[in-house]
This record gives sequence, C-alpha cells and structure tokens, in this order.
Amino acid sequence: MLYRDVVQRLQRHYLELFRRAIPNLRINPDSIEIIDHGLSTGEFSQDFLDCGLGISVRELYKREIASTQVGYTGKLLAWLPGQFMPEHRHRDILALPRDKYGNLAEFPDSRIVRLENLVADFSGLVGFDNKNHVFFTQAEDILTLDVPRLPKDSVIIPGKAETFDIIYGEGSFFLSGSETNSPRYDIPESQKSYVKNRNEHYLKAGQQLRLPPNTPHAARASPNGMVAIEYSMPSRDEADIFTDTRIKRKTEIRDR
Repeated sequence: MLYRDVVQRLQRHYLELFRRAIPNLRINPDSIEIIDHGLSTGEFSQDFLDCGLGISVRELYKREIASTQVGYTGKLLAWLPGQFMPEHRHRDILALPRDKYGNLAEFPDSRIVRLENLVADFSGLVGFDNKNHVFFTQAEDILTLDVPRLPKDSVIIPGKAETFDIIYGEGSFFLSGSETNSPRYDIPESQKSYVKNRNEHYLKAGQQLRLPPNTPHAARASPNGMVAIEYSMPSRDEADIFTDTRIKRKTEIRDR
C-alpha cells in the first residue's frame, strides 16, 4: 500500500530517471505506474526500495487471431538507486469457458492448477472477458503448457518472452544457474529467502538481456539507478507469478 501523495512524489522521481536516460522525453508523470507489489507500508521507505518499480507503457499493439491476442508491448522500466524487482515469471495460461469449467477446482492433469491459487488478488486477464473465462497454468516452473486432449473450446495464451535494453545506469539480473558467490549488486535481505535463482547477470547501459517465456528473473539497480526498455509479447502483468507469495501485483493507493 502507498499513500496517494507518496505515489505522486515517486512519479516525479521516476520521471527524472526516464529523462536522464532519454533527454527531453515527454511523459505525463501521472501515467507512470508505481509498483510496490503489496509490500510497502504507505511511505517512501526501504520497504519500497526492496520491492518496487516504475513503469511507463510506451506502445501497445494487438491483433486478434484465433480468439487470442498476438503482437508486442513496449515499456520503459525504472529502478530507483538500489531498488529491487522481486523474482517472478510469465507462464503459459489456459483460458476455459466459465459456464462449463467455472466450478472446476482441479484440472484433470495434476500439473495444471487454477491461476487464482498462485496469484494474489487475481481477477482475470485484460483482453479476455473475465466473467466468461477461468484460467489455469503450470504447477511447476519447468513445465510448458503442453497437455494432450485439451477441451476444444480452450485457448492457450503464450507466456511472455521479453528483451531488456539497458539505456541508463547499471544493475544485476538474477537468473537460473550456479549461484554467484559475490554478486556486484546483491539481493536485499528482505527478499533473499524468496529468490531461488541467484546466477547474476550484470548489465550496464548499452547491453541487452533476452528472456524466453517462463523464465524466473529478478533485478537490482546500482546506486545510480537503472532504466531499461522492455520489448515483449503482449503484456499480461496481472498474471505474473512471484516466488514471494505475499506479493500482490496491483498497488493499493490510499488517501491519508
């Protein structure tokens, strides 16, 4: 939770970072999404630095093919100095008609679970009529949604593949692989028990990172902050699955 006046102050801070990366960039600060992942206590504090992010959606293109959406998303992502983005991944999603499967608590294949069981406060996916669909996904990170004999009226929504171009500052992304013993920018103590993948990939301005779908990843900025352009398949952030199960994707904003 963040207080409204704190959100407005943070929007100005992130706008400053964006303009350091791209001088003369025009962004309405009110359009910058402030993400606290439900772990803040209202104020601009260490809690927010350990779990936050600023996002500006720059361009969104979608076209309808076979009842699902394909296209791309463009975003500017900003990390304040030392800020950490918690570990998460973008899995394939199975959409089923609610009138037939709304009461299906468990999928016949035990490797597939209701998305509501994994995502805090999940209420459906933008781009689908949430009143008419229920959603399932893989139970394990290593699985792709390749299940035989899916219902004919189901839709598979591919997990998001994404590319990060670092355009300001530097930082460390944490991916699968052997744990890095002495990372340049370490995981905050408050998040260490929730980050399973600790192979550090250090990136600075001008470098790029490509991630296929269903890739767990986290990132921490340097003391100067970091800005990246993210290019991806259609964004379905409301279905992001975090290793820290306390996390809520949507930031609650309150008046004091």
